[in-house]
Amino acid sequence: MSVLLLSVPLVILLFLISACGSGDEASSDTGGDSDVTQESDVEGDADESESDNSDGDSETTNEEQEEDLSEETEESETETEVETEDSEENGEDDLEEVTMRCNGFEELCARRFNEVAYVTTHNSMSNTDDGWIAPNQVHNIQTQLTDGVRGFMLDTYIYEGQPWLCHGDCRYGKKLMVEALSEMKDFLDSNPNEILTIIFESYISPIEAETVFEESGLIDYVYAPAPEQTEWPTLEEMINANHKMVVFTSPWDAGAPDWYLEEWRYCWETPWHVTELEGFDCSINNGSQENDVFILNHFLYGNFDLPTEELSAQANANPFLYERASSCLEETGRMPNFITVNHYSIGDVFEAVNQLNGVE
Repeated sequence: MSVLLLSVPLVILLFLISACGSGDEASSDTGGDSDVTQESDVEGDADESESDNSDGDSETTNEEQEEDLSEETEESETETEVETEDSEENGEDDLEEVTMRCNGFEELCARRFNEVAYVTTHNSMSNTDDGWIAPNQVHNIQTQLTDGVRGFMLDTYIYEGQPWLCHGDCRYGKKLMVEALSEMKDFLDSNPNEILTIIFESYISPIEAETVFEESGLIDYVYAPAPEQTEWPTLEEMINANHKMVVFTSPWDAGAPDWYLEEWRYCWETPWHVTELEGFDCSINNGSQENDVFILNHFLYGNFDLPTEELSAQANANPFLYERASSCLEETGRMPNFITVNHYSIGDVFEAVNQLNGVE
C-alpha cells in the first residue's frame, strides 16, 4: 500500500514534467512563427517602401525625359532654323557664283563679238621684258593676258626652219610661235569665260600655221563661222560653244582652214602710220566699212619710225583716247573693236576701253 502511494505522486510529477516540456516546445514554435511573421512584415514594408520609391523615381524619370525631349526639340528647331538660314545664304552665294561674266563683265555676255571693244597690243610679241630691240610693249604676252589684253597683233616668219614671232628681222627679237600660242591656250584653260583674238601679219603658209595651232592645243578653241552666217554670235554663245579664239590673217590664201579668217573680208582699219596726235582720224586704210569688225589703230611713230614710251603716254591718255574712239563710232556708225596701242601699260587704255563698252 505504501509502495502504491509513493508511486502515485511520482507519476503525477512525471506528468507535470512532461506537460511543461510540451508547453516550452509550443512556446518555442509560437515564437518562431512570430519571428517569421515579423520578418515578413518588415520585408513587406520594405517592398512597399521600395515600390513607393520606385513609383516616385519613375515619375521623376518621366518628367526628366519630357524635359530632355522638349530641350532636344527646341535645339532641333533652332538647328533647323540655322540650317535654313545657311541654306538661304548659300543659295544667294551660289546665285552670285553662277552669274556669268564675259571678258570680265556681265554686261558684255549678251553683246555680239563685233559690239565689244577690246584692248589690243600692236606687235604684241615685241617687248622690254624679253629683251627685244626697239620694243612696242613693256610686258610680254603672258603678262598682257593677265593684265586684260584681249587682242594681239602678231607677225609670223619662218626662221631657222621653224615658225617664229618676229618684227621684220628676227635678230632684233623673236619668240617661238608655238610657245606664244601655248601660253594663250593655258590662259583659256584657266579662264573659261574669256574671248581672245589674234590678228596675224603672216609670212608663213596656212598649213604651217595650222600645224602650230595643233601642236599648242589652241586649235581646240578656234572659231569658224558657219557658211550662212550673217552676224557674229554673242560672247556668251561663243564661250558656251568653246569657240573662244578668233583668228584673222593677212596675207591669206584660198587653201586656209575655215577658222583662219581673211582679215579684209571681215575687218577694216584706220591708217597705222601716224606721227602726231593731230594725225589720228577715222578714215579707211584697208578693208571696207561694210565689214563688221573695226580695227582702230592708235599708236604713234617717232624718229626712224620707232615707237617710244613718251609718244605712247600721249596717245594712250584719257580722255583723248576715249574721245577719239567715240568720235569714230559716231562718224562711222561702227563700234571700234580692236583699240590697238603701243605700250598698253602706259596711260589710260583700260579706262578708255571700259568707257567705250559702258562698263566699270
